[in-house]
Amino acid sequence: MLLFFITPFILYIILVLFSWAAAASAASSSAAASSAASSAASSAASSAASSAASSAVSLSTTMTSLVKQYNFREEVVDISGITIHSVIKDPTSVIHSVHDDVFVFIHGTASSSVTFFDVMEQMPSNVKCVAIDLPSFGISGDIDIDMYPTNKELCIHYANVIGQTLQKMDILHKTTLVGHSLGGFLSIYVGARYAIKNLVLLNPAGILPTLGVWGYYWAIFFKLGLPTTIFDLPLISRNGMKRIITTIFHDDSLLTHFWLSFYSNPRNKGHQILQRVITFTPCYSYWNTPSFPTLTDVYKKIPTTVCFGVKDTICPSHIGSFLKYVSCGEIMIHNIHDANHNPCVNTAEMTKLLKSIVTNQHEGTVGITIHKPNNMTFHRGCKGYSYPSFTKTQRSIDQIYKYLLTHRA
Repeated sequence: MLLFFITPFILYIILVLFSWAAAASAASSSAAASSAASSAASSAASSAASSAASSAVSLSTTMTSLVKQYNFREEVVDISGITIHSVIKDPTSVIHSVHDDVFVFIHGTASSSVTFFDVMEQMPSNVKCVAIDLPSFGISGDIDIDMYPTNKELCIHYANVIGQTLQKMDILHKTTLVGHSLGGFLSIYVGARYAIKNLVLLNPAGILPTLGVWGYYWAIFFKLGLPTTIFDLPLISRNGMKRIITTIFHDDSLLTHFWLSFYSNPRNKGHQILQRVITFTPCYSYWNTPSFPTLTDVYKKIPTTVCFGVKDTICPSHIGSFLKYVSCGEIMIHNIHDANHNPCVNTAEMTKLLKSIVTNQHEGTVGITIHKPNNMTFHRGCKGYSYPSFTKTQRSIDQIYKYLLTHRA
């Protein structure tokens, strides 16, 4: 029994030692070895500040290199004192398009604008694309989420930051907003407050209180703040962990360097948003700010498409079938095979879908009215929790579908 408790501690000490050994190896092989040695002798506070500044510079430099590699450009706007970083693909074709859509991409948690670079590259040359880095995700400025007492206020603030960014870029009314996961969740709030042209949700999180049958276990992953918090463990060397990971996977590419710099950046606090909107207990978990009531308003005024990667275990595709049914087909649903939680990994299919949104305008059917349950209704009428038991979670999913379907007018 004693060994059971001691083993994790021993493994952690080994990881700490390996991280610092890897950091020392990296430092000794570079011209900065002497400066690394001198900084090691400085105080812990100044060392932490230096590490944060160094990580931010490294992340920004790597981002710029990636942007140049794709022949895109960067732009920074100020929204109420918050710097918002975006990456833009300008139209290069002289062929005039009858549509003036601008595709604006919003990433999810543990992610950034880089997620969409391959898709943006494959979009038609006469279409403008913009990928925005959300605040507190490393490249853009920070938001103090503790300033917002309720999750709804926090979501509305993020929606305002996105909407005001589009206004400042003078593209709001041309925008086809493409939001992935947490970005899709926040994009619903944007659609509720701003007159965008189209809304596209890619595996949107938080539509219902429950996720898929794996929801309970994904909640543990998100509440722990992974993978970012691995680099925040006490005594762990951030540079050493980066070195270990690149060595294990034999991947020294610029893209890998970006993601490692991103996750190891102390300013990357975006995972704290997900930690707030997910409630976790040892017995169950749930998304405590479901966006379904807001979505029922949004799709009636903005053409809405929802896309799912069929292999996703976080936001499963059966949510799409439910949304199509309750909206009488007004919400357009697309499933992308050979894709998981991020359907952008299937670049060809994702690009094909986005092109079709421009060429085939949304054709809605007669809508239906759905009573908009508030959070208390979800809790009392049908909880929609995820449980350690897959069977119990599936019953919970079935119950919340039945509840919402039987509360239509």
